Amino acid sequence: YSSLEIGKQYAATDERIKVISEENGGVSKARNHGLEIATGEYIQFVDSDDFIEPTMCQTFIDCINNDPTIEYIICGLNYCTNEGKIDYSTTLPLPINSMQEFYANFYLLLNRFFRGPVNKLFKLSIIKQNNIRFLKDIHIAEDAIFNIDYLSKTSNVKVIEECLYNVVEHNTSRLTTSFNEKEFEAQYIFYNKLITYLINHNSFHNENKTTVLEQYIYNFNDALKKIILLK
Repeated sequence: YSSLEIGKQYAATDERIKVISEENGGVSKARNHGLEIATGEYIQFVDSDDFIEPTMCQTFIDCINNDPTIEYIICGLNYCTNEGKIDYSTTLPLPINSMQEFYANFYLLLNRFFRGPVNKLFKLSIIKQNNIRFLKDIHIAEDAIFNIDYLSKTSNVKVIEECLYNVVEHNTSRLTTSFNEKEFEAQYIFYNKLITYLINHNSFHNENKTTVLEQYIYNFNDALKKIILLK
């Protein structure tokens, strides 16, 4: 069976499940379409090939039930082989139980698992009220830009230690990735938003500042390497 047929089978027996089939227009278009038709209270993203732990959704909901003011939940990641075997895991070296700790240790999140949307729970009302969407004309760093746009509208973030999302890694090298003409623009948009966010919360200093600038330089140099290989 194809994933589309499997989805249709589930939808036929559960009215909560909606299956949308459309021509491939990129991941941002597909995600935005999902956001537009979503009617629930919360949103999760699962990329193709990846898979979640059976307890992921319930763990997130338990966090909400314990503290209904939570607007954003982030969990750890497992990185798996093509066969689904865990290769390594990414967690925080310390728990984060308050927004003060979140701001102070943001550099740890940035390095580990802030960029992608997949290991997170979003509140749909915040997304809709602020018209937060994935940029359709930029195909690099669009995940990170979406995350910082959403984070800028939240006031209570929960970070849990459990690794509940499984990323299936394929053997591809970043240096062999083709250069995207929007790459420099995308990095500028993201880091400008990120630095503004940290400044607004009095957190653009010490490790946060050092890590953000180092990451910016790394990504800029990475884009330059792609141009050199392209030539």
